[in-house]
Order: sequence, then C-alpha cells, then structure tokens
Amino acid sequence: MSNDTYHVFTHKDLDGAVSLLTFLWSKPNDTVLFHEITNLEIDKIKQNIKRLSNPKNVYIFDLSLRQNFLPELDESFITIVDHHKRSEDFLKLFKKSKILYKEYSSNCLLIKKLMCDDKIELTPSQKKLIALTDDYDSNTMSFKESYDLNILFWMEYKDNFPKFIEDYKNGYKEPSPEQKKKIDIAKALANKEASNVQIYKGTLNIKGITKTTIGIQVNYFNSLMLDAVMKKYDSDLYFFINTKSNKVNIRQKKSDSCIDLQKFCEKFCDGGGNTYSASGTLTPLFMELTKNLKPL
Repeated sequence: MSNDTYHVFTHKDLDGAVSLLTFLWSKPNDTVLFHEITNLEIDKIKQNIKRLSNPKNVYIFDLSLRQNFLPELDESFITIVDHHKRSEDFLKLFKKSKILYKEYSSNCLLIKKLMCDDKIELTPSQKKLIALTDDYDSNTMSFKESYDLNILFWMEYKDNFPKFIEDYKNGYKEPSPEQKKKIDIAKALANKEASNVQIYKGTLNIKGITKTTIGIQVNYFNSLMLDAVMKKYDSDLYFFINTKSNKVNIRQKKSDSCIDLQKFCEKFCDGGGNTYSASGTLTPLFMELTKNLKPL
C-alpha cells in the first residue's frame, strides 16, 4: 500500500485542530505533517512552501480566503478547505488551486463530509469530538461539553498545539478532575469580572434593522469574561472596548436577523471577523456609534 505525504496548514483554534484530526483519521496510512497558523500568519504558509523541495499535497484548513493569499497560494498542488461565508468574495480569484468551499457550520464537519463519510468509519469518540467542535464553532451551544472543551483548548493547548493533536488523536475524552477544576475556577473568575464592569446600553439602526447594543470598557480581552457578560445581559450586539490598546472586540448573538459583522467591522473599525465575533481598531467612526449608549 502506497504511503503519501501531506503538508497541512490549519487554523490555530479548536475548529482548526479538529479539522486536522479529522483529516488524519481520513488518511490512516499516510504521513501528515502540519503547522498551526493564525489569520495574521499567512506569510508563514508561503515561507514554509518555499522550503519544500518538491511541493505537492499541500492543504490549508479553516483560513478564510483573502487577497493576501495571492499569488503564492494559487498553485495546482494546493487544496484549500474552508467554510466561511466571507470566502465567497475571493473564489473567482483562484485559477489553479483546488478550492473545496461550502458555507458550513464548522470546517471540521465539512472535512468529515468531504473525506470521511462513505469512506472512513469513525469511532463514537471521534464523532463526538467533531460534534462538540461543530456545536461550539457554529455558536449553537447545545452541549455544555463543547464550551468546556474550548476553554480547555485555550487554557492548556494555546502554546502547545501538537499536544492537543496527540491527546485527542483517538477522539474526545472527558476532562480529568484537575482539568474540570481549572475550568470551573476560570468560569467563576469570569462571572465575577462580568459583575464588576460598567454597562452601557442603547440601540443602533443598521440598514433599517434596530439592534439593542451593550458596550463596556475593558483593560484586556478575556474571552470567558466577554462570554459571561453576554450571558448576564441580553442584547443583540456587544461592544468591548479597550482604550489602552485602542482595540475593539464585537460580538453578536445568534438570531434570524444577524447583521454581516465582518463587513460592519471592516467599515467602522478597520477590522474583520466572522458572523458572531469580530475585532478591529478604535476609530473615530466607531466612537461616533457609541454615543447612543448610556449607562445602565
């Protein structure tokens, strides 16, 4: 049986990690070499490809298409698998790469559909890891375990991505008692922080749609604390503003009338993101928006 070698570049988050694992499960007899990449490190992909003496079977997972992929990442030996709707605007720019794009709830579930279904029989533990990751990445949050899994990913594996791949190579496993304790402590601290912030609330009219909006000033972006604020205070949009770093984090609750948060962030704070989370710079145009928010 032949053994092929694949070079994978995957997003450095939970969905990116499980996308890689799903690909590994689909290629049990092959060699898969990987690098974890953030959205700001596209040049790392280009540099690594240049070092390959005979580049082939290069895959890129869960990194939405954008202008700075080109021209280096438009090659016949590159396959890009992505599920972000914002990638649609760039599909026509790629002439050589194989683009496996479909708007989907998560990248790992898309890879499962493309590369495992009807070909590879996954174990219950493997299916559960994909399901929990999909639940979190799609912002569905039907299972408590999916949120806890993401907390654990960032607490223990943020700086050791390969260890996550090793620890979960057989699929989902329950957190240890020590890990559960860490998760509970992190949640409790986040809830305490969320109870001690000044809340500003108001409404914004975005393309004819009225959106209740909450704003708070923070000294740093703590994802758990931002989540805790969203659970504590009901709203459509959430503005988290760090005046020290002049950065903005914007969140949106899942609904039938979500705005295009990616384009909203591009326009008002020179940033970007996805449907439910985006970030950018504290611009005068964005500050003008916040004038409608009053202390709660």
